[in-house]
Amino acid sequence: MFRTYEWAEVPLVPLLGETFRTWMCVEYDMSLGWFNVLVEERKGKRRVPFILMVVGERALCSLLTQQSKTFVVRSVQFVSSEKINQSGRQRMEPLLKIELLSQHGLEGLLYEVEKGTTYFVGDTTLQPFTGTSRQVIFDTSMCMGSH
Repeated sequence: MFRTYEWAEVPLVPLLGETFRTWMCVEYDMSLGWFNVLVEERKGKRRVPFILMVVGERALCSLLTQQSKTFVVRSVQFVSSEKINQSGRQRMEPLLKIELLSQHGLEGLLYEVEKGTTYFVGDTTLQPFTGTSRQVIFDTSMCMGSH
């Protein structure tokens, strides 16, 4: 989870509306994963790209539903902690898909990144590849700016 201080708030970014607040710096719990999202503001031929740091799949899905002709998501990268990726360090990799897995009341998330690598986060007794219900909650086709 990100946290920050009131003194770090910057003026409202009109494109995102009144429900979003922006900050010049944030603190982050290093054990969690998050999303590095490249978005683009479009005004005629003018394109203004910027990066959003997004925590949580619900927030990512909400951002995707707000896309329009003037505001698009171009790409999403998954930033995984060493706890998630088992590499001993954080990794930032292009995100291809997120699936919500469920089986007998257990739930987990399966993140697929570039080169076919997958990371599973959830109930460790859930068997991610056998007998699970799968619901795609993100794939790259949801990014309007990637076309």
